[in-house]
Amino acid sequence: MIKITKDINTLVFDWDGTIFNSMKYKKLNIIKSLQNFTNIESKKIIELHKKYSGIPRRHLIEKIYFESQGIILEDETYNKISKFYTKMNIESSKNATIFPDALRLIQKIKKINKIKIYISSSASREEIEYSAKKNEIACYFIELLGSENEFTKGKTHFDYILKKENIGKENLVFIGDDYHDYLIGKQNNITTYQVCRGNSRLDDNFKIGSMDDIELYI
Repeated sequence: MIKITKDINTLVFDWDGTIFNSMKYKKLNIIKSLQNFTNIESKKIIELHKKYSGIPRRHLIEKIYFESQGIILEDETYNKISKFYTKMNIESSKNATIFPDALRLIQKIKKINKIKIYISSSASREEIEYSAKKNEIACYFIELLGSENEFTKGKTHFDYILKKENIGKENLVFIGDDYHDYLIGKQNNITTYQVCRGNSRLDDNFKIGSMDDIELYI
């Protein structure tokens, strides 16, 4: 159980695997997307996706591309892969749902009306907006921040939120589901918790069993 104290007025959530149950189809779609434009073997894609999952999309695809082929990814190739990947993810998301514990927490926050919440994701904003609107939860968030060009999950998202809300880092908590979420928070001096979604690479000191283990200050 963790307590969100009264000095915390902003919560930032990762999207895929934290709020939205999408990781199974995203793993399949990244394989299809890369293989549609490259000769990388699926086994290698799975290995590197698991290693780097959680970092901004551009960096993820660049790392998979370079570590499997030893070649720097060109902009044109990246744009083709990313566009194809986004299209596949939107189609796959039609059958995916919000995690029940995440929905309960979001609704509780809305009812209390003392904490502002954001999404900070490595996915494109187009994907997040489609899924959030389809599942009727977009209205709960101040903003849905996707990763586009240099505006990405991590420092640029955190800096944007801190400036917009006019708060310090001590007033913000980030909640994700994997080890890279923890690292992103730690590197930016943001308190970060990881919710267990079957990911084995979690830091035990900042691990929570579910969103139901988050106690809000009232």
